[in-house]
Amino acid sequence: MPDAHALLSLSASSKWLACPPALAMELPFPNTTSAASEAGTRAHALGEWKIIKAVGKGVYTTNPPPCDDESMDEHTDDYRDFVLAEAGPNPDYFQVEVQVETGVPDCWGTSDVIIVADGVLKVIDLKYGYRKVSAQGNPQLKGYGLGALLEVMDLHTVTRVECIIFQPRLGWIDRASYTVEEILAFQAELLAAGNAAKKYLLTAKYTTPESIATLHAGLNPGEKQCEWCRARSVCPALAAQVATEVSGRPATFEDLTVADRKDLEARPADMLAAHMAAVDKIEGWCKAVRAETDARLHRGDAVPGWKIVQGKKGNRKWGDAEEAEKQLKAARLKNEEMYDRTVIPPTKAEKLLKERPRTWNKLAALITQSEGSEHVAPEDDPREAIAKRKPGEAFEDITAEAEDPDLALLGS
Repeated sequence: MPDAHALLSLSASSKWLACPPALAMELPFPNTTSAASEAGTRAHALGEWKIIKAVGKGVYTTNPPPCDDESMDEHTDDYRDFVLAEAGPNPDYFQVEVQVETGVPDCWGTSDVIIVADGVLKVIDLKYGYRKVSAQGNPQLKGYGLGALLEVMDLHTVTRVECIIFQPRLGWIDRASYTVEEILAFQAELLAAGNAAKKYLLTAKYTTPESIATLHAGLNPGEKQCEWCRARSVCPALAAQVATEVSGRPATFEDLTVADRKDLEARPADMLAAHMAAVDKIEGWCKAVRAETDARLHRGDAVPGWKIVQGKKGNRKWGDAEEAEKQLKAARLKNEEMYDRTVIPPTKAEKLLKERPRTWNKLAALITQSEGSEHVAPEDDPREAIAKRKPGEAFEDITAEAEDPDLALLGS
C-alpha cells in the first residue's frame, strides 16, 4: 500500500488536516510530477540501497539505483551515515521504507526509516529539496510516528517518539520529540479531519449550487495547506485572502524605487514585517495561477485575454558535434583554440584519490569555497544573523576617548 494510493495520504496530511475540502477541490487536477520530485525519488531509492547494503541485511541489487551526479552520491552517503549513527550498534528495531498504518481508515504512508533503540522510537524522513522543512508539529512525521508506534509497541518498550528531518542539500537536521501519549492522541485528529475530508469528497460528486457552496464554505487557506495544493489556482477562499492582503495593505505594492528615500524609510519597520509575512503566500498563489493558465493554454483550452507565444531563442550549439569537430580541424585551428580544458573539480578529485589520503590532503589545502550569498530569512531561522551597520556607524566613535588626557599625550 504505497503512500501515493492512500486516500488520506500522510505525505499530504498538512493539506487535508487543516483544510478538509482540499482533496475534493483537487479532483479535477491530475497529480503531476516535476523534475525536483523525480530527483527526490531517485535520491530516496539510492539512500535506501546504501543503508540496506551497509547493515548487511535485506534484499538489494548488486548495482545501485541511478545516481544523478556526484552531489547526489555525496548527499546519500551523508544520509546513510546519519541513519547508521542514529541506529547505533545494536538497535532493537531497524527498518527502511516501512509502510505504516495509522489505525484511521484509508490513512497510511511509507516511512523512510524507523528505529527503536534505548526505548526511543525514531522516525527519520529524508527531504531532498531546497526548501527547509521543520520537524516541529509536522503532521506527516507524526503520522509516521503513530503508524510506527502501533507497529512496534507490542514487541518493544517505547518511552519517547522522535521525529527527524534530514535535509542534506541544506545541511539541515531538525528533531521533534513527543511522548507516547501525544503520538497516540494524534490519531483522533487524523480521524476527525479524515472523516470531514471524505464528506467533502461525497459533496463534490454533486454540482448543484448548494453543494458547491458547502464545499467552498469549508475552505481554510493558509501557508502550509496551500503550498502544495493542486487547486490553489482556482480556490476562491485563497483568492479572497490574497485580495484582502493586497487591498488591506496598499503600501505593499507601492513602487519602492521612489526618489525620496527618506519618505520610504520613515515607514514603520513593523509594516514591512507584516508585508513580508504575506509575501510567500501571495507569490505562491501567483505562481499557481500562472502554471494553471499555462497548462490550459498548452492543452488547447481558451483562457480569455491570454495566448501562447514563442519565447527568446536559446544559446547556439552544434547540432552535429562530430562534423563540427572535423570541419574545425580542416580549418587548421590549433587544439588550444578548438577545445576548452579544465581541471577536474575537488569533489571528483576526492573520489578518485580516496585511497591516497596523503596526496588528497595536499590537494585539499588548495581548495577555496565562497560563502553563501546573503538573503532575508524569518527570525526563527536557526542560522546566525549577520549584523549590519547604518551609514555613519561603520567606524567606532573615538571622540570621547580623545578627551582622555593620557590618550591626548599619545597623539602629541
